[in-house]
Amino acid sequence: MYKKNRGLRVTALDITINFDKMKQSRQLLLSLAPAFLFTQHIRAAPSLDDTFRVATGNIKGTCDKYRRVGGNGLLDDMFEEMQQFSSKAVEELKQEPKSSSDEVQKLLRAFFAVNLNDNGDDEGRKDLDLAKVNQIQKWFKDVDDEINQNIVPDERNFLYCDSTFMEYHAMTHKPALDGDGKPKLRNDQQITIQEYLSPAPTKKGQKPKLIDPNQSWPFYLSPLPGLGGYLELQKSAYKTLFPNDPQGGGPTYCAQKDYLGWTLHDGVEYRQGTAPKTGYAWGGSIVVLCPALFESKAALDKVDLTEQKVGTQLDTLSTKALTWYHEMFHIAFPDMMVGNARVEQAPDARRRVAMKERRKENGVTVQKPSPSWPQEKKGWVERATNTDGGIDCMYLGLWDAAAPLEPLENQASVKNPESYAWFGLALYLTTEGPAHQDWSTGAAREKAAPPERVTVTIPGKVPRHAATALPAMTLQGAGISSKFYA
Repeated sequence: MYKKNRGLRVTALDITINFDKMKQSRQLLLSLAPAFLFTQHIRAAPSLDDTFRVATGNIKGTCDKYRRVGGNGLLDDMFEEMQQFSSKAVEELKQEPKSSSDEVQKLLRAFFAVNLNDNGDDEGRKDLDLAKVNQIQKWFKDVDDEINQNIVPDERNFLYCDSTFMEYHAMTHKPALDGDGKPKLRNDQQITIQEYLSPAPTKKGQKPKLIDPNQSWPFYLSPLPGLGGYLELQKSAYKTLFPNDPQGGGPTYCAQKDYLGWTLHDGVEYRQGTAPKTGYAWGGSIVVLCPALFESKAALDKVDLTEQKVGTQLDTLSTKALTWYHEMFHIAFPDMMVGNARVEQAPDARRRVAMKERRKENGVTVQKPSPSWPQEKKGWVERATNTDGGIDCMYLGLWDAAAPLEPLENQASVKNPESYAWFGLALYLTTEGPAHQDWSTGAAREKAAPPERVTVTIPGKVPRHAATALPAMTLQGAGISSKFYA
């Protein structure tokens, strides 16, 4: 899910699906000289409809108002921008790690704590950094395959621009509906959702063993081609039911304040009246982009490549496409069910911030970061909210670099969709902006500025896109110059 505190992304539930991609070459007849013609094969970038089954028409969750035909075209612009971020990341990361440009290496260091040419004789750290780069390259490439290649039509992911296509039905609701929207009968009698989702008796006359009605919130999927049945949102993850739709409907995900996007994965949330959950129902994931995303004033409609004033925070250049790009990493690396346990391949990482300590200075009690921060993990605190923005992601990279150093599988930044999305934006700003400004410290610097640790301003509870910055404290320590709000 993609929740944002100023728009936070929350990635929810996931599906395990293998996508067989079809690369399609298109022929262009080019005139090279009056005397002859020849045909060149090139791969055109796929359109939004080549990649997603987009909700359209009068169905709930339609995206029509955001399309180019009949709408404002914002959705198509976001998709094309996401393609550009993805292509640029793959292009810049495809070469041998140590041969990558200085700009790429500075951003790898900032977002993922990768120091390819600055590890001295520490062979363990060198090996870890190379392993991280290999994973980063793979993740960007796998996501690019979801965005920049044509997908087999029946395996395209679903895209909705609202969550109202999911209707909450209480477990005691009768009748339960099948995948076609028809009442489900058992022995010619209508049955409840609880009965429908419970294992059917294996012997004649045997009473069904009903599932616990308190384990999940069942949502019925509108009967559309390829969809149908129920999503079960586990109460262990969703403590309370969503607020009601402000337009007069029932509980719906997008009614939550500041929630912008959501990803649902086939095979993890889906139930079609068969327990246990087996097989795949949709042949693709469902991405929900909430109306709040399209209406957000905190994120730009399109990327701003103009030269920025030195010191401008990276987070002020967030774009609406970043939320969608974030969700694509959940699609490429979905949650899976292993036995009865849910395994997250791309969990949204929690925020890490400096641990504060009270001290006396000149007879005055002040709060200062722990002396162990940032070079040791014991000097950090984990927050209950997810990383949200480029600056949060750079702090996550600092946490990964802190002692004791964790193995690859415990490195948070290289599994965090938010880190990849913001790396993609920062890289695009650096390589495509005419001024080629440096963004590796979290704030705009001149082109080819020397490597430097994160120097950022974190406005605490103030929206990160606020035009006016608050006074900041400066901390020097462990070679890291960091500005933060107390």
